[in-house]
Amino acid sequence: MGERLIIGFDSALEFWRRARAAAPSAPDLEPAGHVFGAQRLSVPERAARVCEGYGLEAPLTLVAAGRDRRYACRGVSFLTWSGPLPDALLFGLGDDVFVCRMPLALSQLSRSYDEIGLAEVAYEMAGTYGLAPWAHNDLVKDVRPLTDVSELVSYAQAARALGTYGSSKVLAALALVVPNSNSPRETGLGIYMMQSRARGGARLGGFRMNEPLELPSQLQEFLGQRVIKPDFLWPNGTVMEYDSDDWHLSPRKKAADERKRRAYRAEGLDHLTMTSDIPQSQQKLDAFMADLEKSLGLRRRPASDVMERRRRELRGRLFGPESNDAALALLR
Repeated sequence: MGERLIIGFDSALEFWRRARAAAPSAPDLEPAGHVFGAQRLSVPERAARVCEGYGLEAPLTLVAAGRDRRYACRGVSFLTWSGPLPDALLFGLGDDVFVCRMPLALSQLSRSYDEIGLAEVAYEMAGTYGLAPWAHNDLVKDVRPLTDVSELVSYAQAARALGTYGSSKVLAALALVVPNSNSPRETGLGIYMMQSRARGGARLGGFRMNEPLELPSQLQEFLGQRVIKPDFLWPNGTVMEYDSDDWHLSPRKKAADERKRRAYRAEGLDHLTMTSDIPQSQQKLDAFMADLEKSLGLRRRPASDVMERRRRELRGRLFGPESNDAALALLR
């Protein structure tokens, strides 16, 4: 048996993203045939085989359990991890090579990711979409969640109990996460609505994302479907749908969206639609969130100057710079 190699940190995240995007069959990392009298492959050689077999970027980031095991190695980057390394959170690739599963990898990413970045990764891995930044079409839709939020929280809590660096930041990030997001934009809206007002968010939590809602029999016949899945649904019956340009501009999709809105109204649900231009403007986003607060029956004090500044910062972080039209409107 050779030295056990554990892939972690950013390399583990890249592995799971590629696995979700392509779901390739695992290559055989053992040399073909029978080899007699040959030495075991070195660490750089084994790392190179992993990168080639799974399409990972070099250098491969490996987990070192202690500083005494960190050493310079071509094509490999060793990072020390002081948190627990349970076998249940290691996925075997063969040839004594393992990759950290996401509960472990997410906590490792706290070394280089901030709270919002960690929340974005957690939404992605507990959601039904995947990022593929190496491909021309960098988004895959309708994939199965890789993990669930409770599993992510459980490991982070165990790591914090042992005093592991970054575990409190991971838990703060996971407090912003709701499962079943189906796009990066839904993730951004989820974070924005879960974040506290003091930190720039809307603090409109309590919603579920993309969970099936069964329709009465007469509506099933009218719509030709048994269930609908609201993007965001609050317990009081408020529904929020995000209509992106990429997925909702075709005549067929527009007709389907209108049928869905009728179903919401028939069920007595208060339906709000967010179009793609709203998050690109702070003014429009504030007005939409005010309507959402009204639907939820909330009355709040006006935001302070500090809140408004942090709100602009968070909006820019999640949704990018304001559109030209929105920026010009502020100057008028």
